[in-house]
Amino acid sequence: MRTLLERGGWRLEYLGTAPKAFSVRYYLGRIAGYSPPLANALIGAASVAGVADRLWSPDFRDRMAVIARA
Repeated sequence: MRTLLERGGWRLEYLGTAPKAFSVRYYLGRIAGYSPPLANALIGAASVAGVADRLWSPDFRDRMAVIARA
């Protein structure tokens, strides 16, 4: 992003990412699109461990804030 802006004549003021917070159960549930049995097993293990409903906020860098000046 920085390179694209600078090549276009912009000066980068701020570039940052923002993690999304969801429960461990939610993130493990997303695996069901690939393997429902694996997702169910992982959610079951997370539940037994007492962490399934804990919030988790990994930064996948898929949400970005950019401030630049011409």
